[in-house]
Amino acid sequence: MTATTTSRLGHLALVPGSGCDERLFAHQIRELSPDATIHLVDNVSYSRIEELAREELEKLPERFALAGLSMGGLVALEMIRQAPERISGLALLDTLPEPGLASDRTNHRLAIATISLRLYGPIEKMMWPRYVAPGRLEDGELRGLVKDMMIANGVRGLINQQRIFITRPDYRPILRTIGVPALVLVGEEDTLAPPRASVEAASEIPDAELVVVPGSGHLSTLEAPEAVTTALRSWLERVASNNTADGE
Repeated sequence: MTATTTSRLGHLALVPGSGCDERLFAHQIRELSPDATIHLVDNVSYSRIEELAREELEKLPERFALAGLSMGGLVALEMIRQAPERISGLALLDTLPEPGLASDRTNHRLAIATISLRLYGPIEKMMWPRYVAPGRLEDGELRGLVKDMMIANGVRGLINQQRIFITRPDYRPILRTIGVPALVLVGEEDTLAPPRASVEAASEIPDAELVVVPGSGHLSTLEAPEAVTTALRSWLERVASNNTADGE
């Protein structure tokens, strides 16, 4: 999903979260594509976040804005750690920069064992209440989409993602070094990456805008697509203005 010419808002790379694919960003891709050249980052082929970032950076333009949700946000942080000079703007959606608790790592290991047996049902049943705001729990269409994306990631992809969560570093120390326009967005009812983590992250990044989306859980791009797209467009406009000021 790329083009050879640069659009008005430049290049935008999107990194889906674990268990998700490009459908996570369906609304954002549709609405932003006329003005930005969209690139999707592979989130299933690597079990180490450092390798994922390194290999995917090789496929992306020399200079681009970068947005990721959840695990995708962690990948975005690793990319900007490895190649800060190539990234013109950073958007962290529902992202927890700090490492998980020991209990979280235990849960990820249990998930690997379950996924290895191709038992998607128990994983989906366990994760669904944590993915969305309470008011969306009975949304059968959204739940079906989440399950379809999870199955599409495949056994190997899902296991790789769990391994990334287990071994990921603490990205909080690099937040204050980010020197480009940033958006930190979180669902008000996100329990996987709670709002307080986004508030702390935004306070550390020098040029960050914090957006808290009312009524949304962890999957903000799907639960509140219009609000997220509006925030991303505003951020991309800031990135474009910053590039112009820098003479790019």
